[in-house]
Amino acid sequence: MRDGGAIYTLSSQPNSSIENNRIEDVGNPMFNPIMWENMAHAQFDLYTDEGTDYYTVKNNWCERGEISKNKNGSHNTWGTNNKNVSDTIKQAAGLQSTYAAIKQLVKEQDL
Repeated sequence: MRDGGAIYTLSSQPNSSIENNRIEDVGNPMFNPIMWENMAHAQFDLYTDEGTDYYTVKNNWCERGEISKNKNGSHNTWGTNNKNVSDTIKQAAGLQSTYAAIKQLVKEQDL
C-alpha cells in the first residue's frame, strides 16, 4: 500500500473526531513507494484524504508527526498532533484492557 496512514479517512463524516491516540511504529512497505519529493516515509501517521470534512483532529501523540491533508473540506478543526501532545495522553492511549490480548495474537501471527 502506497497511499495510507495509521489513521486514514476519506470523505465527509459530520461530527467525527480523531482524538487522544498514540501513533508509533507506522513502518513502511517492503518496496520503495515514496511518491512525493521531501517525503521521509511511505506511510503517514494521520492521513485525511480527499473530501475529509467535519472532523476534529487533536491531541494525537504521533511519533513522526507526519500528517497528510489531501484535498480536505473546509470544516475540519485541527489541534496538536505530534510529539508535543501531553505525555498523559500518550500514556493513556492504546487498547482498552478488554482488548489487550490482541497485541499478543498479532505477535504470534507475525503481522
